[in-house]
Amino acid sequence: MNSTIAVSARRWEHGWELYVDGQALTQSMTLADAPRMARDALATERGGEPEDYEVTVTPELDGLELRVEIVRSRMTSAQQDLEQAAKDWRAIALCLRSQEHLSVRDTATVLGVSPGRVSQLLGSSRPT
Repeated sequence: MNSTIAVSARRWEHGWELYVDGQALTQSMTLADAPRMARDALATERGGEPEDYEVTVTPELDGLELRVEIVRSRMTSAQQDLEQAAKDWRAIALCLRSQEHLSVRDTATVLGVSPGRVSQLLGSSRPT
């Protein structure tokens, strides 16, 4: 398998023009079809089968694509932070109950949640 080939997509009135290293490769009506179209064109131009080529299509949108990447990265980071916080929250609830021997109601008060939420947290911390 070759390394991934970077394909730039530039909007035009009938869809997208696809470029590799600044050279026109082919066209696609939609971005969704662009990877397939690029692989087909590369196989025709360079030989082999379309499946032999791995491509990454990046639309050129006057800098907006950079904002998309920044927000996508922030969303991924936020999701990871949220998952870690949920694990930490469950660990704290378990510690309050098992080490501090607080009741469910007192644990809920400490955490600022309902007793039902404490039960949910403790239920999800048990090994399956």
